[in-house]
Amino acid sequence: MDLREKCESFIQENCSKEGKYLIETRTLVDYAACAEKHNLTLILPFIIELCSKRNSESMKNAKLETKVTAETQQKIRDIRLTSLEQEIASTLDNVEQNILQLMELAWETQNDAKMVKCENRLVAICKQVYKETAHTFSRETLLDYIIAAERYELKNLLTCSIELASKCNSMKLKNEEKYKKITNLTKYTIDTKRLKLIEKNHYDAHNLFPY
Repeated sequence: MDLREKCESFIQENCSKEGKYLIETRTLVDYAACAEKHNLTLILPFIIELCSKRNSESMKNAKLETKVTAETQQKIRDIRLTSLEQEIASTLDNVEQNILQLMELAWETQNDAKMVKCENRLVAICKQVYKETAHTFSRETLLDYIIAAERYELKNLLTCSIELASKCNSMKLKNEEKYKKITNLTKYTIDTKRLKLIEKNHYDAHNLFPY
């Protein structure tokens, strides 16, 4: 067995242990870079498959963009897109987070059609929750919506998310760590809408003139 075959065998043996324990993302990225550099064509697709199961943030931290070719990066994104779409279609569990991940990938690949589809799905969820007496997702998830809407400039999602945020307990919302990540303008808009909602409920309850 030559050196090339030994390297391929070593990487394959380590990667096959995924599931028994989690291989560090930076290790996977290094394996991918090695497979590209030495033309390890048998093992590269398997490494790409494993990389596609990691989120975008961990891949960035592992310096994927500087270590592997644009072609390999695109293959990883394509597999993640397909996988996330299948998860969203097949289960009701963690749908919001899957859509947010799909949205991030769509933004990275400049896939406008998927961005619109993701936004419409999240807007529909917001509108459904707004009609309910008890919220069905957390304040943290709601703030994730706002952060995504601001980052990707999604006006419809931002509007619906702000409407929901205005119904949240002010102190509890502001105590969330992710609240610090939204813009001052959005914070002001939430507070203004909450004040109007409180005033309206007060006037309606006490039959007062709204002026």
